Amino acid sequence: MEGALSCSKDLWVLSRYLSYAKHNASIFPVSDSNNAILAVGSSPFGRKLAWDWIQAQWNSTDRVLGNRKELIGGILDGFWTKVDFQEVYSFRHKFGSAMDDYTRAALNEMLELMKANARWVTNNEEEVRHWLKTRVLQRSDAAH
Repeated sequence: MEGALSCSKDLWVLSRYLSYAKHNASIFPVSDSNNAILAVGSSPFGRKLAWDWIQAQWNSTDRVLGNRKELIGGILDGFWTKVDFQEVYSFRHKFGSAMDDYTRAALNEMLELMKANARWVTNNEEEVRHWLKTRVLQRSDAAH
């Protein structure tokens, strides 16, 4: 059910869904709250919304956020730009000392992965662009 509810492209709907995960135990038992948050965060439309929501709720009780390590890995999986990196780095600086070791390690791991992904894009972007351009032109010419 979480997956179906999180398929919306409407940010208002996704935001309401996150709100239910926090405030409505009759809709989402504690055990399902993380699934709801991760479902929203797995959507390209909801990823940033879920990350912003997690940051806003970070100091809330475990009732709201449950397994924070799982949330960090699940939500940040699609983050790879320099702006994303800077935002997550700032988040670590702000909350890192209050995190448990597992959560801090997961966040550090995601930051390293984000750095590696950004480095890969920087090192390979032109080559990939050239490859795509030549393949698209070849197929376009062959179709005519």
